[in-house]
Amino acid sequence: MKNLIYNSLLSMLIFTSAVHAQEKSNDFKPEVTPAGVYLNVGAVPQKGERVIVWRNTGKGFETVASLNAASTKAAFYQRMQNQAMRFPDYYHVTEQVAGNLWDMIQSGKQDSIRNAGIPVVLLAMGAAFLDTTANLPAGTRYRVQLGNRKWDSEEIGDKPLKVAYDQIVFHQLQPAQEAIRAEWRLLRTQQSPLLEVQRQRMGIDSNFVALKTDLGFEKTAKGDSISVHLSDTTVLAGINYQYYLTGKDYLGRVISRSDTVRSFAGNRATVAGLKNLVTREAADSSGIELLWSKPAANSIRSIRVFRSAYYDSAYVQVAVLSATDTSWVDRTSAMGINYYYQVIAQGDGDFAIPSLRVFGSYMNNSRLMPPSEITVAAVEAGTALNWKYQSYLNLLGFRVYRMQGNTGKFEAISDLIPARKDSLVFSYLDKNPASSGDQSYTYAITAVGRNDKESPLSGIVQSNVSEKGVLPVPLQVRSLQLDDDKISITWQDMSASNPSVTGYHVYRKAIGADSVKGFVRLTTQAIANANEFEDAPGRQNAWQYVVRSVSYADSSGYSLPVGVRIYGAKPLPPGRVHAVSQKSSVVLDWDGTQIPGIGTYQVYRASVGAEPALIGSVPYSEKKHTYEDKNVSGGELYFYYVTTKTLDGVESDRSREISIRPR
Repeated sequence: MKNLIYNSLLSMLIFTSAVHAQEKSNDFKPEVTPAGVYLNVGAVPQKGERVIVWRNTGKGFETVASLNAASTKAAFYQRMQNQAMRFPDYYHVTEQVAGNLWDMIQSGKQDSIRNAGIPVVLLAMGAAFLDTTANLPAGTRYRVQLGNRKWDSEEIGDKPLKVAYDQIVFHQLQPAQEAIRAEWRLLRTQQSPLLEVQRQRMGIDSNFVALKTDLGFEKTAKGDSISVHLSDTTVLAGINYQYYLTGKDYLGRVISRSDTVRSFAGNRATVAGLKNLVTREAADSSGIELLWSKPAANSIRSIRVFRSAYYDSAYVQVAVLSATDTSWVDRTSAMGINYYYQVIAQGDGDFAIPSLRVFGSYMNNSRLMPPSEITVAAVEAGTALNWKYQSYLNLLGFRVYRMQGNTGKFEAISDLIPARKDSLVFSYLDKNPASSGDQSYTYAITAVGRNDKESPLSGIVQSNVSEKGVLPVPLQVRSLQLDDDKISITWQDMSASNPSVTGYHVYRKAIGADSVKGFVRLTTQAIANANEFEDAPGRQNAWQYVVRSVSYADSSGYSLPVGVRIYGAKPLPPGRVHAVSQKSSVVLDWDGTQIPGIGTYQVYRASVGAEPALIGSVPYSEKKHTYEDKNVSGGELYFYYVTTKTLDGVESDRSREISIRPR
């Protein structure tokens, strides 16, 4: 299939390129490809000429290649074969195509071939260069010389190639007994030189794999689009498959991609995907509202809503709705965060087609998260602060707060610092002369949302001087979780460089307090001859720790804080959950677990249009792994799953979900 596309497009581009031929500019940009850095040098060497390629990685230009024209048709064909091996999509070059190209070159049509821009051909002509050197810096540049003419390239850069997600549109899916047939559509003006289907067998493959099955192509009735047809005859009944179609350029780089679709081999009827899915802010500003057209099929048993913070992965089910619903409000979403949604009309046998993915977000009076990774450094002009923020969505700017020492009151020292959209790294210079003197200052920063609400104060930082300018502040404070309950706090021993330091005090506070006043000293006596402290703070909160150096008569300022949260080990969920319908009840049983520390099995149930809810808690037993749900209605569809919960309150992921209609 790839060879067919390659040869047909090759001929088409070559014989039509004379119509679109343009003069090449001396400014040219190297292209980073899976095979190396590709350089179209912008010139075709004639017989007896050589194109010299230089490279500068920051240490000056050096010669890396000397390009010349092929001397014979056989040599040109051999070059094309050798270069085609570097590009996985060009795995075969025919002698006939190479001969046609050679005849065009001999008749003086080199510029027409060059303007077609096919890398394998240009490399064989000596009009392009492929640098296979690994790990070249982003600032690498090239220089090309032909005779007395020289021209320099742009830097190779480090920006990834932008992938278009709106050019290839999934059209329909038709599962059969021994095959899965899919169709995608794309505008003829947006057709990529190469098309490739990626497939994943759910529960078997960890990643998508390129499918070698040939594709079919046809023009649509209007003639403005191309239909791409897949007939996957390698499927096995009973296995779920996921597919998406990618478009690649001649360098083998992905430049467009469709949505992912899922199907099930085995000749079961499918339910069409929901249409006209849109999002908007809820009327009461409490979340994101999703709306879609009423489904036409009568075989729909439920509608399921999936959400993710990423476009193409990590989707999680957030709602199960009735088959007649046409809207739903997501009130668990966070203000100012981008979410992606996909809605599935669930048919018989867990067989469905997902909707297109849509984006949604909303604003209300909630506060943003505070900035992170704050650093402070003394510079000649004052005290420099730097920090990062996770997103500029709904972000208006920042304010910097300062207090003298570490026991005073925070006061704003800056006007609103506008948030730039070209970077998520920000800075501020405190020009107060006292800030770089002997006095210690503590800083914190807030994020200001577009609703003019300020976030809580960030974690604090201090200028690296003690309050009295004598004892050094401990550096390199770190945390290490020793077991399920205990953590270790360590720091650099400052007594090695300052003999006045006789010991250390350690302080702790729950994260979320807006001031350093929340710190509580944990050490009754200063820690001497050591730079480690062990603590068991509990799992109810996240914590911050700071350390102070002490002497017989003095103490330093606080160190930079280190954050800690203790997580218990997450148990495995129960295996092989079964459900049996009894008269007026449903009996569940599952495989127990032998992992120590399990306290209970938690049983959850959902019905059509309702969220899952905890309906029972079964005490752990090595023999009994059953639960009877007596609160059911005959003929109603129910969904069940079970989790394990440790004695410390840590709950596992869900077991496999099962459904049943009691008699």
